[in-house]
Amino acid sequence: MRGLATALLLLPGIWLIFLTLITPINAATVQSSITVTVFPAVGAACGGQPPAVNLPGYTCFSAASDEFDGDSLNLSKWTIRGDSARDIVSGGTLQISLGMDGGSPSGGGMTGNIGLPNAPAYIELKLSLTPICCGWSYEDWFCNGSVTYSPNHCGDVSAPGVSAETDLYETMFSNNDCIHIHLWQNAAIIDEGGGVPTINGCFGDNMLDGNYHILGLLRIPTPSPNGTLIFYQDGLVIGQGSPDSPCWASPSANGCNPSDGDAFIIGYACFGDATQCATTPSGVVETLDYIRVYCPGCN
Repeated sequence: MRGLATALLLLPGIWLIFLTLITPINAATVQSSITVTVFPAVGAACGGQPPAVNLPGYTCFSAASDEFDGDSLNLSKWTIRGDSARDIVSGGTLQISLGMDGGSPSGGGMTGNIGLPNAPAYIELKLSLTPICCGWSYEDWFCNGSVTYSPNHCGDVSAPGVSAETDLYETMFSNNDCIHIHLWQNAAIIDEGGGVPTINGCFGDNMLDGNYHILGLLRIPTPSPNGTLIFYQDGLVIGQGSPDSPCWASPSANGCNPSDGDAFIIGYACFGDATQCATTPSGVVETLDYIRVYCPGCN
């Protein structure tokens, strides 16, 4: 038996290793190959802690990261959307609640002021969620164009080009945990899912147990031009693939909307009927321990 190994560098410290084994069988030769991704030691950390995914050479993009260690939202990083009284920063966490106020639904939330970096980049949230129901959903999204045009959602009709939405987490259809991607133009979805079923869908309800969980998204620039998205839950891959537009992995790419990149949209949305959306379930709270953004050579 003979072996041959070749390697391709994808990102700093991340290699694809191709191993070919040649085995004589009945005077013939059988050849097979496997692909191995190697993640060596971790790079510099946000908040004094490494990310849940080993990414050597990646450093903290501090402008878009937040440890929530003050006593109020940092308004240089965030714009409040919703009821500011329902955004409570205390004890190193941000609690965003949903409830009724004067007979009407009331929820906290915010939109990021800082565009996130193009691939290669890694975005990580540590959060805990209580059960939610009745057509309501948690929003932990980012959307390019949201900094300039769409403070509450993607696809604002006044925005040029196309706008990519990445739902790192949302709760839909009876408490399911879901990841989705969409492409917007002129306030309408023009591409549902980016042609990649493995990064669109729901995977149970294990997030809604009140314990902390870590969600991550790794943006990789290969294959060109659209790159790859890899979604993580608690350090494990839950979905990956190469979409059919570059705007998800590189939101500042030519034709994407606009050049300021994408930014967080965090809070609540209702996907139910009119009756459900006129009321809210009680005791719904999202607690964010941190939001951290990494890219090679960032600071």
